[in-house]
Formats: sequence, C-alpha cells, structure tokens
Amino acid sequence: MEQLLCGQEIPEIENVIAPGTEYDLTGGVLYFPVRHHSPVCSFHLQKAIKAYRPDCILIEGPENAQHLIPVLTHEETQPPLALYYAYQDKTGLISEKKEDYKCYYPFLDCSPELTALKEVDRKGIPARFIDLPYMEILAGTARNKGIRKEGEKQTYNDDYLLSRSRYFELLCERTGVREFEEFWEKYFEIQGLSVDTSVFVHQMLLYCGLSRLYTPREELAEDGCLLRERYMAEQIAGASGEYSRVLVVTGGFHTWGLGQLLEKREDGPGLRFKGTPVRLHKIDPALQSVYPMAYSMEAADALNGYASGMQSPGFYHQVWKRLEAGLEPEEVYEDTLLHFLASAGKQARGKEESVSAYDEICAFSMAKGLAALRGKKSPGIYELRDSALSSFVKGEYSISTDGALRILAELTTGTQTGKLCADAMRPPLLADFEKQCGQFGLKIHSTAEQQLTLEIFAKEKHLRLSRFLYQTKFLGCGFAR
Repeated sequence: MEQLLCGQEIPEIENVIAPGTEYDLTGGVLYFPVRHHSPVCSFHLQKAIKAYRPDCILIEGPENAQHLIPVLTHEETQPPLALYYAYQDKTGLISEKKEDYKCYYPFLDCSPELTALKEVDRKGIPARFIDLPYMEILAGTARNKGIRKEGEKQTYNDDYLLSRSRYFELLCERTGVREFEEFWEKYFEIQGLSVDTSVFVHQMLLYCGLSRLYTPREELAEDGCLLRERYMAEQIAGASGEYSRVLVVTGGFHTWGLGQLLEKREDGPGLRFKGTPVRLHKIDPALQSVYPMAYSMEAADALNGYASGMQSPGFYHQVWKRLEAGLEPEEVYEDTLLHFLASAGKQARGKEESVSAYDEICAFSMAKGLAALRGKKSPGIYELRDSALSSFVKGEYSISTDGALRILAELTTGTQTGKLCADAMRPPLLADFEKQCGQFGLKIHSTAEQQLTLEIFAKEKHLRLSRFLYQTKFLGCGFAR
C-alpha cells in the first residue's frame, strides 16, 4: 500500500501512529486494530495471539455483557449471533422524552472479536469487554449522532467514522476505485493475506490513524468516541498492572486515541492513564438489560443498512472457511469465486434461467482478467459481480433477465441464522417463540422463505399454527406475512 504514498509525504505520515501502539511482541501491551467482521483481521489476529501468547485479552465491547462471554464461546453456539442491549430512560437521563433505546452487537464467524473470544476459551485465559456500558454510551452521545442517530438501524460497532472520512474519499479518488468497500477489499482483505502480520498491523495503524486525523475533534466528542476511549484506556491501564502480557483488540479507529491516553509507568510495570477518569451514573439495574440472540447474515449485510457490516457477508464467510481450512492465502479468493459462480449457475438452471457451465467458465476467466486490469492480486466480490453481469445476462439487463444475478446476490449475502446454546439466557418472549417454532416444526435457522398450506378447519394443529403466525405478524417481527 505504500505505493499510494510517495516522496516527502512518508515521513509525515509515519507520525500518525501513536507512540506505544506499534506491533511489538516484547511489550507488556500489544494493540491489534481491526475492522469489524473482517476475515483478514481475524486471520492475522490468530497469528498475533499465537506469537504473543497473551495472559489476558481485552476486547472492545460494553462491559455489562461480561457474563455472556461463556455463551458466545460455547461449543453449541453457532454464529451469526448478536448481543441485544436495551435501556429504559424512565428518569430522563438521555432525553426529556424518556424513550426506550436498543442496539445490537453482532458477531459473525469471521468477526475478529469472536475469533479472540474463541482463542481465549481454547487457551483458558481471561477476557474482558472494556467499553462503557450501553447506557453510558447513550448518555455520552449527542442527540442524532453516533449510536443515537435517528432513522438508522442501531448497532454498537459502527465503522462509519472509518469508512466515511474525507481521507478515504481522497484515497478512493486517487486509486480509481468506486467506493471505500472496494478500496478496503483490494488493499486489505486481498493484499493483506500476502503480507506478514507486523506489516499488516502497521498498515492498519497508518490508515486508521490518517482517517482519525481527518475527523474533526468536535465530531468525535459528539459521537461519544472520546468518552469511550477514556474509559477503555482506564481498563487497559488497570489490566496492564495485573497481567504481564495484555492483548487489546479494538476497532482500528480507536487505537490512535488509546495510545494518546496511555504512557509507561515510571514507578512499576504496566501503563499509566493520562486522562480524566470517567464517572459512571448510578441507575436502577432493572432499567437496562443485555441478552444474547441468534442473528442472520441478511441482517449483518451492509447493503441492508448495517453500518458496521461488510457487503455480502456470505461471500466473506466462505473466504474465512477456506482460511480456517488451511487453503493457501493466494488461492482463497479464486476458490471462493468458483464456488459462487458454480452455485449460482446450478441454482439458475434449476429455475430455468439460461446460464450454462460455459457461462460460468467465461465469468471466472473475466473475473481474473478484471482483477489484473485493476491491479488486484486476486478477484474479489466486485469482480464476481461484474463478471456475472457480463456473462450471465443475455441481452439487455432488466427484471426479466436478472434472475441469475438475484440468485448470486442471495448467495453472497447468505441465508444462515445463528443458534444459541441451551444454557443461554433468553427473554421470555423469545423463549416462547422458539418453543412454539419447535412444536410446529418451523425452520428458524435460515432466512430462506418457506410456504405453508394450512387446513385450519380440518386440523386443530393447523389452526393453532395459524394463530401463532398471526401473533408474530401483529408483533411486526417480519417472521410471517
């Protein structure tokens, strides 16, 4: 990625990496910056954990979900998952309207945070969520900013400060890519697999730091970012005094801020917090709650409005599966493209779409050619879409000719839903929903539509099922229509 930076720019740019955050396996604290749900970040995080051998891992996440870590790492639990946070503002602490608030903290198979938690469980070392409780984040965020933004799906780990910065707009213009997601895939997801972990972390620190410097401090304060970093830095300082090797896994945008708030202690081991301590509010515990829940790939797709998600999570899930299986990194993306082209072609032929095996071969060849023209080491999701559009659509692109592309879009999004272990704490309404779905034999671990024909006047069970489906429709949960 250094080819984007030339001449006298490099010495100045190197200064954006905060002191103490460099990739140093000999230090008492090792920072590992990530992008949420990124396979390449999980890939290098596994390597970093193996090389560093930490005594404790600190993870960005509201600390009031600490007790749910065993549920997330349980062998029966299957991602995608989410932590559901809720707060009832009955005292008017957040606003005079005294509203109810909620947000989701999703975990996919390829999420670095979940990768860290699984490694913690495997190695038997402690892990902690180190961010402010959800209610405190709400209290520290300005109205219609960050996690309190109106009209958007609220998720805890929102990457918008990273992906929408002026710095990345300039980078996209300079590199000729269409949008941030394509830049990220080209220079991090694909190219990042072929570099050493120390190089990858350096590049993450460099680009996240530059994005940070292009973001006004007022915006960071209104978003609650600065308050959260003060609290996380306090937790890091405390852990560094308890453990000799602490690994810190946070969004890359926060790493620079954390580094500025901490320094080495002169009177002993560990780090010293330089900022002003965060004072937490005293509230009734009954007003806030957190539960684990099954999530879906569809809900995690950035194309469906999930701000911190990556586009087409089903595609990157297949990339991660191949990395976990030990496939050579340089072969992962081509093998993933073959999988999706063949799967989409097969399903399209089953629905009488005019897609042949030869069309799949042409699409794969074109994807590799497009990658070469665009300076990419391997074809990615953008080459998959472009080559499928060219090879699968006969004639003019329209609603009557896009059947194969709709199938491909569904496959690259993914239809999986998660599953919680039997011991997981569930809200009573959700527990009853799952119980009744089991009694009626309804499939709830896929987002693929199911059609049912009910004989409500002939069969008592069908009548009860009809009532249940209308109850879910009344709740507006989108389960039945």
